[in-house]
Amino acid sequence: MSRNNALLFGIIIAMGACNIATGMLAQVIPLAMDAEGDSKFLIGNNTMAGQAGVLLAGIALVWARQHFRSHLLVMYALMMGLCCYAGFAFTAPLYSWYALRFISGAAIAIVYTT
Repeated sequence: MSRNNALLFGIIIAMGACNIATGMLAQVIPLAMDAEGDSKFLIGNNTMAGQAGVLLAGIALVWARQHFRSHLLVMYALMMGLCCYAGFAFTAPLYSWYALRFISGAAIAIVYTT
C-alpha cells in the first residue's frame, strides 16, 4: 500500500470501530438504566440527549468549519467522544449520562460530517 492508501485504510478502520462502539452504547445504556430501575421517561430522555447533540453540532458546525481546520475539529471530536465513552464507566447513570450522551452525540456528528 502506498502511504495515502494506508492512511485512508486506517481512517476507515477507526470510523468503523467508533460506529460499532456507538451502536453498542446506544443499546447498552438504556438497558443499564432499566436494570437500575429508572423510569421509561428518563430512559427516553437520555436516549434523546445524544440526538440533540447531533442536531446542535450540525448547526454549530457551519461556524466551526469557517474558523477551524477540519483536521483539528475531527481530532478534538475524537478526543471528546473517547472521554465520554470512558466517562460512562465511572459515573452514575442518571444525570451525568445526559451530558455524556449529548457531548458524544455532538462528537459523532462532527466526525461523520467534517
